[in-house]
Amino acid sequence: MKHEVSTIQNSDMRILLATDQPFWLCRGGAQQRISCLWEAVRQTLIPATESSSTLVYYLGDPKQAPDSTNQIDIGQVVAACHEHSVASVPAWSWIRNSLKAASQAWTGERAEIKDSTPGATPSGPAPRSLSLNDYRWTWVEKHWNETVANFRPDIVILEYVTMTYLIDYTHGRQRHQIVWAVDTHDCLSQRAAQFNAAGEEHWLRISEAAEIAALEPTDLVIAIQDSERAWFAERLQKPKVVVAGHAPKKAVSTAKLQDSADPPTRTAGLLGSHQVGPSELRLGLLASNNYPNRHGIAKWLSDVAPHLHEYILVVGGSIGTAVAEILNSDERLALVKPRVRCLGNIQDLTEFYREIDVVLCPIFIGTGLKIKLVEGLSFHCPVLATLEATECFPVRDTGVVVCESPESWVNQIHELSSDRERLTLLRQQAAKFANTELQPEVVYGELFRELHTLVAKKQGV
Repeated sequence: MKHEVSTIQNSDMRILLATDQPFWLCRGGAQQRISCLWEAVRQTLIPATESSSTLVYYLGDPKQAPDSTNQIDIGQVVAACHEHSVASVPAWSWIRNSLKAASQAWTGERAEIKDSTPGATPSGPAPRSLSLNDYRWTWVEKHWNETVANFRPDIVILEYVTMTYLIDYTHGRQRHQIVWAVDTHDCLSQRAAQFNAAGEEHWLRISEAAEIAALEPTDLVIAIQDSERAWFAERLQKPKVVVAGHAPKKAVSTAKLQDSADPPTRTAGLLGSHQVGPSELRLGLLASNNYPNRHGIAKWLSDVAPHLHEYILVVGGSIGTAVAEILNSDERLALVKPRVRCLGNIQDLTEFYREIDVVLCPIFIGTGLKIKLVEGLSFHCPVLATLEATECFPVRDTGVVVCESPESWVNQIHELSSDRERLTLLRQQAAKFANTELQPEVVYGELFRELHTLVAKKQGV
């Protein structure tokens, strides 16, 4: 983590965000990241009175487009060429059917929202994974250029490598005057390779060479952690690479730090009629239903949970469906099942984190920063995590405890159940870390300064 504070305030910039993700719904880690980054951009890089200085160009499913019921202020939104292409309606129909078939092996946060080429027919076979070519939608080119010409952005932030083709589609001077930044979230080719090695289908077929070639035309590549910055910087020639992690919104201001060894104050609404003993340690998992999360919690339920006592596992998010299936299909988990509470989608994160003592992050596969780890700390909750989940993340005095084996998991949970003073100490460490290292000006400071510098260079200032 960097000890940097952004000095860029209220710059006179026009910034466009291009994405196919309905991030205002905040479903899953990818959307949470986009939402937090965009809020920080709008609060820091533009004058408070200039809401017209930002624009979201949305290329996702029209049925997910924001409307008057949207509770998150994301500024102006333009949906990509829905009325500009007669192919758009059948295209999205095919996409939804394709994803329904393609996501049988896994139904992760991206399987719900990523999409494919409109060139296929609804009756044709659905691809099990997509390629970068599937995202080169020629039917957005005209409308994209109209939008760019009308809005005249200084900066375009492309969410994920799949959006980089928009650079090629941009006509005239605009292409060379714009600062093109791409938010990577992870090393996608490395992640796909991990999935393939595990015998799982990844949502995108992408090689290292293809990923680098797609990123090379950009001006700035946004890595999510230091190891991935090094990976990109070693391979890229033109773009500058910076790190911008994740700064959860409004978490620190609403989380309540406990100063005593007593359990956190509980509310009656979250767990409903479920009875929980006062001495039971509440373990929390809030995650989407993708392969890394399913694989991790399945191993935890099998290898760790049967050896625990005096605990409750509170599960939020779409991963609850997978947890229920695991518990119902394995007779060996009969004694574990009564200790698990699956709550479904969580509307109020503050309430969820108030109700738990410790966050679980039992992830063994996948690249990128683990959003659930950072989110837990931002709500002042200690985190128990695998070694893989803490790659490049500081664990000393941050409220994070690394568990390298099933025995370690069991020992740490038993110790925290009986030693409330240690639990409080970890909670205090999490709060201190969140209040210093997880603030937007720290997390995004390097990114904002580099954007400011690049805009000045492009404009000849």
